[in-house]
Amino acid sequence: GFVSKAPMYVMRGEMPIRSMTHYMTCWWLKYGVRMVGKWMIPSVPFKEAYFLEDALKFRAALKIPLVYVGGLVSRDKIDEVLDDGFEAVQMARALLNEPGFVNRMRAEENARCNCQHSNYCIARMYSIEMACHQHLKEELPPCLKREIEKIEAKG
Repeated sequence: GFVSKAPMYVMRGEMPIRSMTHYMTCWWLKYGVRMVGKWMIPSVPFKEAYFLEDALKFRAALKIPLVYVGGLVSRDKIDEVLDDGFEAVQMARALLNEPGFVNRMRAEENARCNCQHSNYCIARMYSIEMACHQHLKEELPPCLKREIEKIEAKG
């Protein structure tokens, strides 16, 4: 995918614009993105394994090892993807949210990570290091907490 042209198609969900701009240092960019960000970065609904249908077409056509990429957050869905013939899976937000998730999946048959797909981690990564809002050492400003809660409530 071309992330800079359609970021939420590749990452899914809604971009928390206030969180994204909160960390920007360039004042005119910060306020410009706040004004037009919802149109620049349209939301695309999150569904677990959102690229699976398309990935299965590649799996059927290619006789090489393939890694599945795209929204895996539960052991059930990971097992399904592996059973569909993919040699490996990739996880990003699931591991950012819960670094020990792979170990928990080993112990729990129905393990599911706690990521609520507010995309705070993605919004942050454009200005500072990527981090899950559930595991920050610093307190989030109230305006960012409200934005995240609103996005997660739509979930």
